Amino acid sequence: MLIFGSNSVFSQKLVKTSSIQAGFFDLGYAREFPVSNKTVINVFGGMYGGFFYNSFEGAQFDLVPVVSVEPRLYYNMAKRLSKNKKIDFNSVNYVALNCAYVFGMLSTNPYFLTESTFSVSPEWGFRRYLGKRFTFDLAIGPGFNKSLFEPLNVSVNVYITFSYHLKTRVSEPTN
Repeated sequence: MLIFGSNSVFSQKLVKTSSIQAGFFDLGYAREFPVSNKTVINVFGGMYGGFFYNSFEGAQFDLVPVVSVEPRLYYNMAKRLSKNKKIDFNSVNYVALNCAYVFGMLSTNPYFLTESTFSVSPEWGFRRYLGKRFTFDLAIGPGFNKSLFEPLNVSVNVYITFSYHLKTRVSEPTN
C-alpha cells in the first residue's frame, strides 16, 4: 500500500501546473494540484492509443478516451536542489497510484468493440525539465485492468510523455 504524505519542508514548493501532454500513445490535458509539500494530485483527460492483437482480426490500433486521477509523492526534491539541478514544473522523481477510467467508444476496426475499463497502476516515475515550458515524463508499473465482462487483466504500463506547460504558479499546499 502506498501512503502519500509529508515529513519535511523544502526550500522550493511544488507548483500547480496545467499542461498539454503528448506521448507515443497518448494526448491530453493535465493539471497538478499540490496537497502537501511532497504530494500532488495529477488529473488527466485525453486519448490513449495502443496496438492490440486478437486471433480473429489480427493486429489493430485503438484510440480511446480516458480520464485519470493520480496521487503522486515526489521524493527527491531536496537532493536535486543540493546538486543545483532544475526542479522547474515539479521535475523530480515520484511514486504514484494511477487510477484511470478508459471509455470504450472508438476503434479503428468496426467489428471489434472496445469495452470500458477501470485501471489501477502503482508506478515509479520521473519528470525532467527540458527548457522553457517543456518537460519529459517517464513512468512504469504494473497495471490491473478490469472491464465489465472480462476477468482481471494484468499488464505492464509504460508512459513516455512530453509536456508543454500552459500555466504554473507556486501554491501553498495544505498540510
